[in-house]
Amino acid sequence: MNFISRIREQSRTTRTFLALCAAIVVVACCARFVGLEVAPPGFWVDEAAISTQVICLRDTGFDWWGKDHPLFSQVLGNGFTTPTWMYLAAAWTGVFGDRIAAFRSLAALAGTFTVLGVAVFVFRSTESIVASVFAALACAISPWAFLGSRVAWDPSLAPAFLAWGLALTAPGLMTVPRWQLGLAGVLFSLAAYSYPPARLTVVILLLLIGVFAFVQSRQERFDTRGFLFGAGALYGSFLLCCLPLIDLTLSGELQGRFDRLAIWNRDYLAARGDTSASMVVRVFLEESAKFLHPDYWIFRGDANLRHHFGFGGMLSTVDLLAWLGFIGLFLNRRLSRDSVVPILFLFAGLIAAILPAALTMEGNPHALRSNTSIVFLSGLTGLFLAEAQKCWKRTAAAIFFVGALSAAFYGWVFFKVYPARAATWFHQAQIQVIEERLRQSPPDFASLDHLNYPQLAVAYHALRMKQTSCPRRAAP
Repeated sequence: MNFISRIREQSRTTRTFLALCAAIVVVACCARFVGLEVAPPGFWVDEAAISTQVICLRDTGFDWWGKDHPLFSQVLGNGFTTPTWMYLAAAWTGVFGDRIAAFRSLAALAGTFTVLGVAVFVFRSTESIVASVFAALACAISPWAFLGSRVAWDPSLAPAFLAWGLALTAPGLMTVPRWQLGLAGVLFSLAAYSYPPARLTVVILLLLIGVFAFVQSRQERFDTRGFLFGAGALYGSFLLCCLPLIDLTLSGELQGRFDRLAIWNRDYLAARGDTSASMVVRVFLEESAKFLHPDYWIFRGDANLRHHFGFGGMLSTVDLLAWLGFIGLFLNRRLSRDSVVPILFLFAGLIAAILPAALTMEGNPHALRSNTSIVFLSGLTGLFLAEAQKCWKRTAAAIFFVGALSAAFYGWVFFKVYPARAATWFHQAQIQVIEERLRQSPPDFASLDHLNYPQLAVAYHALRMKQTSCPRRAAP
């Protein structure tokens, strides 16, 4: 049944409130492009260093280090900026310029596509317009997703590619046209390129898609040919696109930062007095437990103000209501049978999104390394609220009012309170000094060494102000 038919199935009152919820989604997506140089304030060193590589690639074909059209470019902390961000940002800023807002607006665009991708994925999975609208609302007003849509770095792309990969794959390997499955494989590969933690998540998701398709098909006549050709289109396109990434990963070229942060780092284990496998398991359980604590989800969230805006937990008010509703429905056995498989898949996806962060031992619970969780949390919220709507017809009205009040409150906190609280987290004071020194004639680069703002990051501001130029040579 198509989208229009599902809308017509709803009562007039429900359609009205769903339309109002959709209006909040539109406003929240548009708000992602507003005040990008105010909230967050300043420009974090990672954003600036990545932007330096983008400008150089766009203007000269070389990165700052002189590599000719690189697939990955080294930035700070043994990290790399990825081809998805570099080449998309090069094209984007070629049109919109090199201001901080121009770079961050690409992240805002990715965040908007994440919201749309979640809505399409949920609708194609459930054929429920109610679940789709509520999932989009949850994703659009989530403070976690909103802030992630306003920082100019590679991780902002991963949820968007992942959401659309899932949208094209739903409702299953044997019912989706193979060209869509092939395109989904490409999108999953782009998610894997965009952010290292997403690579493990994507691999697990691809396995889950195959397992769920196989299990569901066993309830009817199993189409071996359809299953194999569908799996071949999805996994084949994914592997083909990932061959360069696999090669660089196996060579160890991209693994420097991960090896330093992984829970099996020998120096870290030695400092704890035990380098055995049992200690690795123990650390993994400890780090995983941090992601299960109510303090993270409900009360305080991630303490890092580059990952969370510092008010409340990672779940929005709409998310919290949805989870309370789910608990009530589950305890009273009111969940419909049709919702069980999508809910199980989303729960499994949520675990897959958290797992990469739990395999590291720094800064947990780490909202950025688990940022693809947003896709699955929003989907679960949509499904839970859709199930509540079946039992209580005024759910749509209640969620509209809660969503509107929450969005207004979150907007006030983010644009009025957050900038002052997050100033040091994004080097706002240092940037003011850097720009002041660079305006001098000649620019005073030597006096910037004490600012704890790396040279590669300073280069962005100098390039934007036309006070330096990118190298035009190939690396030896």
